[in-house]
Amino acid sequence: MYLLNNEQIRAAIQRDDIGMWCFSEDMLEHSYYYFRLDSEIEKEDKTGVWQRKQLAQDEPLSVLPDQCVRVQSYESFSLSARIFALLGSKTELARRGVDLQHGLTMDPLYPSAGVLATGETAPTYARLEMALVNHSTTTQDVRWGSDALGKICFFNIGDTYPVLPSPRAAKQYKERIDPVN
Repeated sequence: MYLLNNEQIRAAIQRDDIGMWCFSEDMLEHSYYYFRLDSEIEKEDKTGVWQRKQLAQDEPLSVLPDQCVRVQSYESFSLSARIFALLGSKTELARRGVDLQHGLTMDPLYPSAGVLATGETAPTYARLEMALVNHSTTTQDVRWGSDALGKICFFNIGDTYPVLPSPRAAKQYKERIDPVN
């Protein structure tokens, strides 16, 4: 297992070992990729119901003190069986008192790609689902499509190959793409 550098990340994207919609060269650093905030968010109303909202073109996400907002990444991702990824939040958010809550990893075959009858995996892409929590005493603004929320480090795990989805993951994938059957 080894960490991919920026040239190896580019090559993995070209080979489809890493699938990424909305890739930006500006977000690629020496050994990681910064992911950004998407315009679709969810905020909890006064009755405890989560309300979905689409931010306008130049509208920032304003996170009030002690507020939790469900967000997702601007980019959509998929990983082959030979790629594993670790996620981390951007230090600048922590300095502002904002906590990015997310899962620690993106497992091989993310997002739980299904196995077709031919034995091939079905390519799918998914945005990262996260939450922003403002622990500061002031409203914090984050701009969608441009502000980095966190980073992803990609690893080649070809030495532990092959990786197959668990029966539970395969069942969840089948239910997601064909809920009737």
